[in-house]
Amino acid sequence: MLTVPVFGLKDNTGAMVKRKGDSNIDTPLKGKISRYYQQLGGESARGAASATARKFELGGSGGASRVKKYDAQIRDGIASRTRRLSSGRPFGFNDTLELEIDEVFKDDDTITYAEAGAQLGIPKSTLYRYATDDMDFRCLGHTVRPTPSEAQREKRVSMGKDIVAEVGPVKNQFHQDEKYFICNSLRRRRKVRKSDKAGSQKVTHAAHRRHQVQVMFTGACGVGPSGEPVKIHFEWVCKPRTALRKSIYHAKGDVYFESTTVDAKYFEADLREIGKKIRVHYKKIGKGGVRVTLGIDSAGGHGMAIGHGNFDKLKAMMDKEFNIELEQQPGNTPMYNILDLTIWQASQLEVDKMNGSDRHREPELVKVCKKAWLTVPDVKILQAFEMRKDCAQEAIETQGWCPQEGKGRGGAKRVHTDASYAKLRKLLKVPDA
Repeated sequence: MLTVPVFGLKDNTGAMVKRKGDSNIDTPLKGKISRYYQQLGGESARGAASATARKFELGGSGGASRVKKYDAQIRDGIASRTRRLSSGRPFGFNDTLELEIDEVFKDDDTITYAEAGAQLGIPKSTLYRYATDDMDFRCLGHTVRPTPSEAQREKRVSMGKDIVAEVGPVKNQFHQDEKYFICNSLRRRRKVRKSDKAGSQKVTHAAHRRHQVQVMFTGACGVGPSGEPVKIHFEWVCKPRTALRKSIYHAKGDVYFESTTVDAKYFEADLREIGKKIRVHYKKIGKGGVRVTLGIDSAGGHGMAIGHGNFDKLKAMMDKEFNIELEQQPGNTPMYNILDLTIWQASQLEVDKMNGSDRHREPELVKVCKKAWLTVPDVKILQAFEMRKDCAQEAIETQGWCPQEGKGRGGAKRVHTDASYAKLRKLLKVPDA
C-alpha cells in the first residue's frame, strides 16, 4: 500500500513535510507525486491529475496542472531548481559591462573591488564573481597551482608507469622535500634623534618594524628492504649567529641559530647527510649492499631546476659515495612526493594549533615541528606511497593532467585491507579495516 505524506504533518520517515499551499515543493516529493500520478494512469487516464492533487492536498483550481508540471519535470530531469535552464533574475553580465570593468581596473591598478563596484554601481560580491569567473581576473594574493607544460605531463606519464608497475608494498625507496612557514617578527625599537637641530641630544623611540621570516625544514623518509616505514632525517634549515647586543632573548655574545634558505651548497650538504643516515640504517639491519632510490623535487630555489645541470652532478655523487639512485620528480608535480601527500600535513596541523605569540617565534615553531615529525604515525608513510600510485594512475588516464590528484581511489585504505600489507600491519599494530 502506498504511503502518501500529508502537508502539515510528518511523513512515513518522521520528517516534517511542507505546509498546505506551499508552492516550493522539494524534488523528492515531486517524485512521489509523479509516481502516484503514473500509477493512476498518467495523462491517458481521465481524472488522474485531479485525484493525485486531492491525495497530496494540492488544493485549489490549479492542483491538477501542478501535478502535470511536476510529472513533466521529473521525466525531463529538471525537477531540481539547480538543473533548470532559467530560474530567478536574468544573468547581468554582458559585453558592455565587461568593457566597463576592464576600463576601471586599467585606469587604476590598485583599486579594490569595493571601490570599483561603487563606480560601476555593482555590489562588491557581484563584481568579484564577474571578474574572477567570467574575465579570469585574479588577486595578487591568490595562489594557484601552475599549469604543467606538455613536457612535464609527458614525464608524469612516463614516471607514472614505473610507479604503477610496483606490486605490493614499495621497498627501498625514500623521498626528500622541504616545508616552510612564515613568521611575522618585530625588529627591536631603536632610539633615533628627536630633532634635526644641530647639537640636540634629545632622542625618541622609533616604532617597531615588522618583517617576515621564512622558517624552513627539510625531511626525508621512506620504506626499507622489507617495506617497513623509516623516518631517516629531519632538520631545521638554519645558520649560527652571534648576538651583537643584549636583547630579551639573548645576552651579548651568545651564539644562536636563525633561519636561512636552501641554496645549492646547503642542498648538497643535506643530501650527503641523508645518504650517510640511509647507509647507517641499512648496515644496522644487515643490508648494507642494497641499492636505494631517493626522490627529490625539481624546485629551482636550491639549484635543482631542470636545465641547471646540478642534478646530474648530485646524481653521480650519490651513486658513487652512497650507492643511492637519485630520482627527480617532474616539475609542478608535488603529488609524486610522499612528504607532500601526508607527512607535512602533521606539521601543518600542529602549527595551526599554536597561539599567536608562540606561532611567530622561531624557537617555539621549530620545537612544535620537530615534535610533529617524531609523532606522525608510521602508517602515514605507507599510505602516502599507495596514494602516490593513485596519482600516477590518474596521470596516465588523463594524459598527465591529474586534476583530482588521486583523490577518491582508496589508496589510504589499501594499507588496512590488502593482504600484501598483512605482515606490516602486524608489525606496526595497524588495525585491519
